[in-house]
Amino acid sequence: MIPGAFFGAVSSIMVGANLLPDALTAGLVEYVNIWGIVNILAFSMFIISINSIRSRFESVQFSRVYGLIMFIAAAVVSVLGNILLPLVCVI
Repeated sequence: MIPGAFFGAVSSIMVGANLLPDALTAGLVEYVNIWGIVNILAFSMFIISINSIRSRFESVQFSRVYGLIMFIAAAVVSVLGNILLPLVCVI
């Protein structure tokens, strides 16, 4: 799943970058693409750490609570970032 997500993100970046004319400064498309890759990395690290806790310590209840807390935190940061990023780039 993780390599597939990275392949999709990189191919979207390449298609988006090729559709736009060359610019000398980074624009909103680049920032959104970088934010998407950071989100994929963050969620991937959370999934790997949750599975590591579950398998190494055999603590299913703790891994569920930890996973729920990390998912909510990452989802809130991801949604806020995707809403605020275009607003910050316009200003």
